[in-house]
Amino acid sequence: MLDDGVVRSLREIAKNEGLTRARVTQIMNLLKLPVNVREFLVRLDDPKEIRGYSERRLRQSLRPLRKRLASRESWQDIVRRG
Repeated sequence: MLDDGVVRSLREIAKNEGLTRARVTQIMNLLKLPVNVREFLVRLDDPKEIRGYSERRLRQSLRPLRKRLASRESWQDIVRRG
């Protein structure tokens, strides 16, 4: 919506979708995850497993994730441990 010029700000998205601006920002921050992580998350179909990858847990893991991925540690283990 931002890219297409439908809305001018995250605040406008929040208003249109009935969310807080903070929540929209949290959701948009998920786009900062590495592509392979986003692709993995999109393919999840088990509700129980999906709950294990909460936005909060992913957000907390984002900074150290890149560094730890470079060491070839499994990112699934990183996210689950937080």
